[in-house]
Amino acid sequence: MSTEAIQARIKVGVTVLAMLESLKGGVVDGNPVGLEIDSRAVPYLKHVIVGFTDGPMASKVEAILSAQEPGHEKWRRFTLLRERPGLWKLSVFPTPFNNASAPLSPGIPPSASRAGMMA
Repeated sequence: MSTEAIQARIKVGVTVLAMLESLKGGVVDGNPVGLEIDSRAVPYLKHVIVGFTDGPMASKVEAILSAQEPGHEKWRRFTLLRERPGLWKLSVFPTPFNNASAPLSPGIPPSASRAGMMA
């Protein structure tokens, strides 16, 4: 249930920061939504979400986001992890990808992404 509730608040076309703001004050599974932001993600909060998917079933990952750096053809992978009931953590893979779809593909390092592929 929590994955669907969290993903319902993720919108394409808004910044990662705006997505986090939309989660604040919400309630999931009877718990208020608490957020923690990994310090490595802070410089990238103005990236614009271009796509997302759910995380692997056997993990704490609720969502994987692909977000574009404003004004550049670079995308980063963000993950929203459920640390415990009521607490989610935003993390980032800081190395940029060269296309929008690669950040959503598990196991693809940025060096392997192809510039011509688009979601």
